[in-house]
Amino acid sequence: MKTLFFFCLLLTLPFPASARDYHVLPQGAGMRDGTRWEHALDAATAMSLMKTGLQPGDRLRIGSGAYRGIEFGIGVTGTKAASILIEGVDTGGGLPVFSGQWDEKHPDKGSIIFTLTDSAAWVTLRGLHVRDAVVGVNAPRTKTGFARPGLRFENIDMERIRHGYYFSDCTDLTLATCTVRRYTKHGFRFEGGCVDVIVRQCVADCSEGDEAWERLTELLPFGFFANGADVPNARLRFEDCNASNHLMPLQKNKYNNGDGFVAEENNAELVFIRCRAERNQDGGFDLKPKGVRLEECVGLRNSRNFRLWSHAEMKGCFSGLASDGIWAKDGPVTATGCTFHELKNAVSVDNDARAAVRLKDCLLHRVQRPLSEDTGGTLDMDDSNRQDDQAAVKVP
Repeated sequence: MKTLFFFCLLLTLPFPASARDYHVLPQGAGMRDGTRWEHALDAATAMSLMKTGLQPGDRLRIGSGAYRGIEFGIGVTGTKAASILIEGVDTGGGLPVFSGQWDEKHPDKGSIIFTLTDSAAWVTLRGLHVRDAVVGVNAPRTKTGFARPGLRFENIDMERIRHGYYFSDCTDLTLATCTVRRYTKHGFRFEGGCVDVIVRQCVADCSEGDEAWERLTELLPFGFFANGADVPNARLRFEDCNASNHLMPLQKNKYNNGDGFVAEENNAELVFIRCRAERNQDGGFDLKPKGVRLEECVGLRNSRNFRLWSHAEMKGCFSGLASDGIWAKDGPVTATGCTFHELKNAVSVDNDARAAVRLKDCLLHRVQRPLSEDTGGTLDMDDSNRQDDQAAVKVP
């Protein structure tokens, strides 16, 4: 009876009856019906499948090789129970490499490798390399304003690019273990209409410390950028992400800017857990929305490690080797159990603001001043300790 029960249960589960595996190589192989690697489809056929041909539960397996000069439109629709998987597979020559036409000296011109159309939903992209493009993955504003649900991006590496990811109108969006390196503008950009987003273990490294590349970056190079100027983003969560080396030494503006994590005011419910921002020209974390929460985050070697423009809470964070540990504007900002190490100011407040900053149970080590001299705000250190000895401090 138990065997019969479980057999009947399996019949009721929402598994797609017609789910298929397709195999792809750059030039195809054999009979080119995609049934196995010996008879792989070619890249042009894969482009057609991504646009309209894949069904819920299908897997498009892309083998090793160079996929050059092809722009893919992804318009297929899976379901929550049976998503569509587009994955790179190492068939002997490493993960597949997708490359376009792009030149960092003319950064606004070039290829867009993957574009998510309005109908794209419940699709996962995994295990790909992307090179030489103006945008790696683009999800433009939908014509209806409705968000694309259930998009997943995993283990994707991008290099030599203008924008890595440029997202609008996406919900239940996840990016995990994705890396963008050597770009001229932004690593991960959430333009607007992105809701319920998780970004986990992703890296945005603008120059990898290469001063020659830094002379080619554009104005306002950012690692992770939540814009939301016209349509807000909401419920964005960043976990174990790193943003570093956003500099532009040749900027001619009076105010030189390059930030690790950036969020404009018209966004809501942003959370940063164990994120790290290092060696950015201005802010490590430059966050304008109300109610920002940061836990166990690290800011190092930025001009101002944490720039918090409105109400924010910090817990267990480390801020060191910079001019300002926290820069605040309208507040209030509360930092609990945080460490401030080798700073000119632990806290600096904008001159025309009346922000209240409270340090609770915090350690200040080798800090010249708890609060900057010219400030319009107040600092409360009732429950904090200050320590100025020369003992070594372990930097996270």
